[in-house]
Amino acid sequence: MPLKTDDDFKLSPELIEDIAGRLHRNEVVTNLKLLNSKAAAALRGSYSTIRLEHRKPVPYRNVYIACAETWPGDAFARHWGRPEPWRSLPFPRRLRLLCLAASSHHPPSLGAALTHSGVGLAPAVIEAAAAAGDLDAFLRLVSEGCDCAMAALEAAAHCGQLHVLQWVWEELEPGLQLRQAFDCGTDELGHLAMSACAGGQGHVLTWLESLADPPTQPPTTAAAAAGAAGAAATGSKHSSNRGGLDHVRVRERLESSFFAMANQAAVHGRTGLLDRLLQPDGRYADAFEGLANYMVKELFLHIGSFCPLATLQRYHATWAPHVSEEEMVVVALQGTTADWREKCDCMLEKLAAALEEERAAAEAMGQQAGGGVLEGPEAQEGPAALVVRVARSYMRGWGQFAEHWPSKNVPDFMERMRYLTALGLPSGEWEPQVATALAATGNAVTLRQLLDMWNPAAAGRREHSEWQRKYGYHVPVLELLVERFGAGVFGLEDIIAAGESYRMPALQYLVNTWVQAHAAGQQDSSGSKIAAGSGGARGWGKALSCAAEQGADLSLLRLLHERCGAAIDLAAVATGGSEDSIQWAVGTLRAARRDASLTADQVWRIAEFGNLAAAAWVLDHGLLSPRGRALPHPADCPCISAFKPAGDYECWTIGDRGPVNCIRLWVARRAMAAAAAPAGSRAHQAKEWVRLEALVANGMPHQKAWLRRQRPQELQQAVAAYEEEEEKEKKKKKPAQPQQPQAKVKTRSSRRR
Repeated sequence: MPLKTDDDFKLSPELIEDIAGRLHRNEVVTNLKLLNSKAAAALRGSYSTIRLEHRKPVPYRNVYIACAETWPGDAFARHWGRPEPWRSLPFPRRLRLLCLAASSHHPPSLGAALTHSGVGLAPAVIEAAAAAGDLDAFLRLVSEGCDCAMAALEAAAHCGQLHVLQWVWEELEPGLQLRQAFDCGTDELGHLAMSACAGGQGHVLTWLESLADPPTQPPTTAAAAAGAAGAAATGSKHSSNRGGLDHVRVRERLESSFFAMANQAAVHGRTGLLDRLLQPDGRYADAFEGLANYMVKELFLHIGSFCPLATLQRYHATWAPHVSEEEMVVVALQGTTADWREKCDCMLEKLAAALEEERAAAEAMGQQAGGGVLEGPEAQEGPAALVVRVARSYMRGWGQFAEHWPSKNVPDFMERMRYLTALGLPSGEWEPQVATALAATGNAVTLRQLLDMWNPAAAGRREHSEWQRKYGYHVPVLELLVERFGAGVFGLEDIIAAGESYRMPALQYLVNTWVQAHAAGQQDSSGSKIAAGSGGARGWGKALSCAAEQGADLSLLRLLHERCGAAIDLAAVATGGSEDSIQWAVGTLRAARRDASLTADQVWRIAEFGNLAAAAWVLDHGLLSPRGRALPHPADCPCISAFKPAGDYECWTIGDRGPVNCIRLWVARRAMAAAAAPAGSRAHQAKEWVRLEALVANGMPHQKAWLRRQRPQELQQAVAAYEEEEEKEKKKKKPAQPQQPQAKVKTRSSRRR
């Protein structure tokens, strides 16, 4: 249907706004607003931003994936498919965009990000693709030589992306040896099973269990049999699954992981999988029978904390001897389920009944012996007192509280504490450690509720100055503490600590707050920098270095330098910053007649970190020191060439920072140089490529395959000729082997003689 023109477009502005309100905002920006001038006029001033929605699929991993349903694929590819928008983005934001594109199920978006982001392919990128189940992106990243890690397969298992796991495990591309690349052998299948249980992915667990079953048919070819025998003989953890997998080892690995699997299912409230694992006549019955008493108790405590009342009641009848009812009341308070009150009341009733039975039995025994009833404090304790005694044991310090009370992050946490105080928990005893734990975990809403009913200053306590230094520094908590105690509660040491704790939002907030609090009346004659004495220059320089390495925006770097007097650390800016930030840093240093160059080792470190765009910018603008020097070959760089694999499967590096990123930088620059170089220099360039390929001889097969594809077409013949000459030289230098005297072979006839 053709689009309506302005002349025959009959919708009123009010109706257009109503339609826009019923659509996803990205649909409005990319389609409705572009319909014609009347639609654009009706929506002017609103719906001007495309939102790249994302989610965190694995709670305990810091990897985000795109929401494919609302991903604005064409708009993303148009905007980010050119270099200009990327130049103002620091490294962490470019990496985040690359991860979102890798998980978007939109190949043009991934292509645009791979081409222009200037980011090394860290394991986080392929982990995002695996978690999203985008197999096309996953395979594209493998072909691009992306660093791989077991975490990607664990994310796939957690999210139920069975097709990704099967592709790697069945090695449908045998030459790439993907099991080796992801460090996934038989021994690692237990980790995949744990992740599947945490994510509630029963079909993934079923597939893993199928690997533990005996094969239905024996290997059909001699090659398969030989491969299986070879794998068994060498004990390779990356042995093939095609008819030769040692299913006994897989079964043993799953059984040895049973306790962790059941715990993961319980902690994440996966009751269906938990029931499956705990079936009395099920696959893991023997493994459960072999658990020590403390393991059964730990599992039951997790059920009490994270599973609903029905599940708790189902297992309580069998497992009650392992855990007291008063402890079950406390673990219900510690947990995160919405029915915590019902669980507490249920356990209190059972506790009261159990205490009554004990008293009745004791009285009966006493009467038979001619004595009286039980005496002493324990005999006088009721259910509430017993619960309070257990609760206090879990609150002896803020660290213990933070570890054992996951409910501190739920909205109704203070209701739980009121439940405890109603049972007799003394006020003033628990508040300090609870406040510290809330601040350290970032629950500002509940901390505000606590401070509304408890004033640490009135109680003679000053813990608030320490709250953020215990693994905290969350902006909402900082805002609350400044509101309650004033901006002076934090100083330069807190700014540095926030930077060292990798809390970039907190660092930015603290710097802004500090500047606003100290700027009045403390400026020098130029009105620019805060006067000396308000903070050590060395400390501010450290704050800027921390901020720069973690990818601070240019506005924060300028604030630290221009208002706080922080010295510019060019290497730090280039490590985590944007091209615009590096340009500012270089310009500012040169204006002050300061050195604005980096050594080759520093450039390699920047590339190793993954900020390839920054490393290329430094080289493009002649900032390599000494001036005029070319970037040395990676084989001549100690941080790359010093790597020595220690075993068959500890191959050339895998990790968030590694030499592969340095190889990418060198390859990109040499590929451009090869196209423009005269034919006479081809021999030298061929030698460099041969050295490079020799350097990665111990690398992962998929990365070696990627490197071979990067060899410029112009150098193919030159490299072949150089390798041929090298082979001839080796043969010339090889000493002639002395001829061994031929041994006489006795025949049966000679033996007879």
